[in-house]
Amino acid sequence: MLKFEESFVIGDRIKAYDFEPIPSREECFIEGTIIDTTSEPGYLAFVVECDNDVFGGSVVHDDRIGKHIFVPMETSMDYDNRITLSQKA
Repeated sequence: MLKFEESFVIGDRIKAYDFEPIPSREECFIEGTIIDTTSEPGYLAFVVECDNDVFGGSVVHDDRIGKHIFVPMETSMDYDNRITLSQKA
């Protein structure tokens, strides 16, 4: 079983980090609702409808908001809080 495979279900709103947060670097993450799971990108992933995109600590209004983002259920450099539940925006 993959690290986050059974941690979340369709309908959960999650926060998924691009990079592990460290004190010397601003946070980078997306937030959104899990709408499906897939292995289409070549790995098991949650399909997340992105409604918030933060890069370098600032809200970004780029092409990820409103799109379906693949969030891997496990990565080779995983850590415990890479994916967490998130409150509604």
